[in-house]
Amino acid sequence: MNVVDAFEADAASAVLNLARRDDPASSLTALSPKDVERVWAAIAPVTGAALNDLKPAMMARQAQEVDPKAVESVEAALYMLRAVVLLSRATIVDKDREAPEVLLDVAVALHDIVFDLPSCRASDAIFQSAMELQGAVVELCEIWWLDNREGGAELVPQAISYMGVRVLHELASTADVKRLYTFRSALQVLDYADESVRPLKRLLLHVAIKPLVLRVSEGRKLVAHIFSLHAPFVAELHRAIKTQIPTCRKAQRVAYGEVYFRAWRNASDESLELLERDCLQDLMYHAVHASSTSMASSLRQVLGYATEQKRQRGVDGMLLRLWEPILWRALKAANPLVRRNAATLFFEAFPLQDAALPAVDLDKLLASQFTCLGGLLKDACVAVRVVAVHGTCRILTLYSELLPAHTAKELLATLTRDLAHDAAASSVRVAVLDGLKYVLSQSEPSEGALLLKPYLPVLAPLLDDSCERVRASLVELLLALVKTKGVGVQWHAFVSPSAALARLPVERPAMQMRLTRLLLPLYLPSGKPAAQQAKTSRLLRLLSDGALAARSLLTHAPRFVTASAALKLLRVQVCALLSDATDTTLLLGGDEDEPTDPAKLPARSEALTPAQAASRLEAIATFVDAMAPAMALPSAASSAAEGAEAAQAWSVGELLYRLLRPILDGISTSDAAASEGGLASLGLAPLLGTALEVISVRSSTAAAALMPALCRHLRSLDPQAPSTEQLVHAAARLLEACPPQLPGAAAVRATLSSINASAEVADAPLYAPLRAAVAAI
Repeated sequence: MNVVDAFEADAASAVLNLARRDDPASSLTALSPKDVERVWAAIAPVTGAALNDLKPAMMARQAQEVDPKAVESVEAALYMLRAVVLLSRATIVDKDREAPEVLLDVAVALHDIVFDLPSCRASDAIFQSAMELQGAVVELCEIWWLDNREGGAELVPQAISYMGVRVLHELASTADVKRLYTFRSALQVLDYADESVRPLKRLLLHVAIKPLVLRVSEGRKLVAHIFSLHAPFVAELHRAIKTQIPTCRKAQRVAYGEVYFRAWRNASDESLELLERDCLQDLMYHAVHASSTSMASSLRQVLGYATEQKRQRGVDGMLLRLWEPILWRALKAANPLVRRNAATLFFEAFPLQDAALPAVDLDKLLASQFTCLGGLLKDACVAVRVVAVHGTCRILTLYSELLPAHTAKELLATLTRDLAHDAAASSVRVAVLDGLKYVLSQSEPSEGALLLKPYLPVLAPLLDDSCERVRASLVELLLALVKTKGVGVQWHAFVSPSAALARLPVERPAMQMRLTRLLLPLYLPSGKPAAQQAKTSRLLRLLSDGALAARSLLTHAPRFVTASAALKLLRVQVCALLSDATDTTLLLGGDEDEPTDPAKLPARSEALTPAQAASRLEAIATFVDAMAPAMALPSAASSAAEGAEAAQAWSVGELLYRLLRPILDGISTSDAAASEGGLASLGLAPLLGTALEVISVRSSTAAAALMPALCRHLRSLDPQAPSTEQLVHAAARLLEACPPQLPGAAAVRATLSSINASAEVADAPLYAPLRAAVAAI
């Protein structure tokens, strides 16, 4: 028996048998169109009977209301209808083959029960089967419509509603959004003026504000398409979106901006006017007149998307047309908050122009906007002036080709000579400096630096401004200027380095670090030999004359230099302490990576005063302690013996040991040497004790290595020499900071006790502090 005869003989059995096959489509596509009609003429009554058997379950409000005797027939009906849907899809698998009219009638009957199927709750199994049937029916309607088959409009309402509900479900995915977007053309067939479509319109309003929809590109395109469905529906959509703007996230507001712009771009003549007047211009008005800065900011984020599309054809004209009746009046409003909002929006939309205008009219329009710039910079409200400063600097950077030369000069003069010294508000002064930094960083370096060069000298007094934010912004501007190399514009030509050094000791750490970044290149030996000598000479003068400034500079220097550069800087400091050799000798007298051996340097011709020596040694100790965390010079022995932590500590101790060993070796015990300017006459005890303490804290290994040399010097000292008391004090402080079991500590204690005994015999007043120091160990 062939397929047609089987269906005409027993349609129900034939449906189930054919649905169980692996490829029912091959059997149906092999039939002629007339035979396919006969098959579906036989299936139609079976479908009607199954729908009748299903009605009691769909009409029951609760599972208990279904007659237990009818449960079996409901299960059979669901099974039969799923088989019918399967054969329906198999019949239309060939897109070029027309579907029989009877099949369309069957599909419409199935379509009409899509939202009745969830009522089938006679049992869990029946409910699950009904849900599977619901999804299969919607897929059939979806395929029918996307294949452009005749009668597809009759299968749209329930299918589109089902997809919308799926999108709104808490477990919805991006695939559901993309599926609805693919089906969007079906939305055009509905009559949105009809009262029966109102539930679907409410559903679409919820879809339009669903965050998941807005996160997906297809979702944003879908919402923009919804704007084109029905002109009166635009107002409802706009109201729904406006209620979300104050509370939603920034990403959603930007997404709404894209939706509005896409809707405007795709709008027809009828809906275009509605979108411009009732949507975009309505948002513009409320953005200008928002009573809070947060609301104004939220609305600007929505409008910002359209502003960013100014390069697209027609956008400039649209923005000018919509802003013109709102913006110019708001810029002159009595309310300063309105002026501030309007100024912010004006600078974001600048330049407002229309390429379709004649050149003369376009020039007049731009001239009026330049006049607005000058007026906003002189506004009585501080907040408006701050906005105007930032906006003007943005225009100077991005639209310099539109500005006449005299206008640019006037604006820069107003910024630097007037607003940079605005006594009414530090925020305006900060805004000017930040805006000028923006000009330097965003434009071509040479153009920005040369543009600002004539106006930078008037900013120098701001280094002593009473507001730290102003001082910090000025230093940041100078740092940005440093990056503009090759244009001959140097920051120290406008701001005195000595003024910056004077600020260094009195500033807080964060500001000190900024100043260090700015000043360090002037004192760090680098570059060509001539430049290195000049910088070395400058560094030595700083160490000699500016003790506090030098220590502040050296405290933060290791953060901004490499290890090799830091060691080079340390070498110069140590050599300058032990010798008054020339800059060239100090630079080239030693190895590149290690401090110069004092024996290779000429002796100091004139002794440093105790105050000078102490100041320089304090600067060296400050620098060493600052660079300690960044140094990594562990010896193999210490790494193996003490592990990674000790290796890091040993690098610090090793550095300090190399610093102090030449000083110890240079201490003379003879009065003749002291009179000739030896180190023993320099009053080193306080600093030496501090440095020894640093060694013991940083590395007990380095302290142990230093003990023998210390002990040797102590034994050879004359108990009555002033240098003895200095060194003993330092040794006492070292022992106080070291653990008792430190190797070599016992020998140092014994030596100190011996000196103490000698001091008691001498009974000189000089040794009263000495005995107290030894007793404190």
